[in-house]
Amino acid sequence: MNPRPWKVFAVMVAAYALLLLLGLAFEDALGSVALALAVLPYFSVLLMHKAGLPGVLENNGLCGWGWCAPTPLGWALAAVLWLALAWGLAWVISALWRARRRPG
Repeated sequence: MNPRPWKVFAVMVAAYALLLLLGLAFEDALGSVALALAVLPYFSVLLMHKAGLPGVLENNGLCGWGWCAPTPLGWALAAVLWLALAWGLAWVISALWRARRRPG
């Protein structure tokens, strides 16, 4: 079997979504796992703001003591970043799988 990168990518994204949904459904057992997975994209938006990328946080990051919510641009950039990372990882996994299965 030779998995193509898009199949590995689809499995990774589906597993991420399934873990998030299971964490919501079974909060006692998987709440911490779902929270960690859900917070990663938000923290990447905070890092983008800290790196100097304007317009990713509401009120330009000035929300007093509270944490600012990401703007639609911030969420879009986080989605592109994490999906690109997942695609790269899927490509590497697929290449390693092919190299392992290659005779010789």
